[in-house]
Amino acid sequence: AAAAPGRVAVFTVVDTVGYLTAPGNLDAFRNKVAFCERTARPLYVLLVGTGDASLRAREGPPWQPCGEPDGNQLSVYKAPGALRVFESRPAVSSLLYLDADAWFADGAAAAPLEAYADLLEKNDADLLGVQNRFHAGADPGWGRPRKIVMNGGVFLLRRSAFADGFAGLWWAGRCGAKDQLPLWAA
Repeated sequence: AAAAPGRVAVFTVVDTVGYLTAPGNLDAFRNKVAFCERTARPLYVLLVGTGDASLRAREGPPWQPCGEPDGNQLSVYKAPGALRVFESRPAVSSLLYLDADAWFADGAAAAPLEAYADLLEKNDADLLGVQNRFHAGADPGWGRPRKIVMNGGVFLLRRSAFADGFAGLWWAGRCGAKDQLPLWAA
């Protein structure tokens, strides 16, 4: 089914077709495809390689050290990828980023994504993110559960000057392939 105009687009990032089709991830991808077909919305998949030297070309003064534990290997591509989705035709006014291994719940159609996009617009906001707790490694600085500012694995972004600046700061602050610390600084 063709995407209906004005629908929130769904966007995800992967590094290889093998990752996308791995057990569990393939089911998550099929879930996204089925949800987008059922709700008549576009789905964008950005396929990137991890060897890109631009990941290590951090710009400007480092406003924070690159000290994030290993992981989040492709997440920094979410920023330029989101901007590219906004340039697509027909125009996309809002997008939901969802990690490749994330699913839509069976009842997700009951809460239309457009209701969340409308909430952003009515409150003159451009970004809706989720916070969670995480536990990473044995390092005393990272080894305890802690709250994070925003999880880069799920966010709703509205096309705006803020989105351009936000994505630009996120990209400028990249720490290799990591994204959480630069995301929080953006």
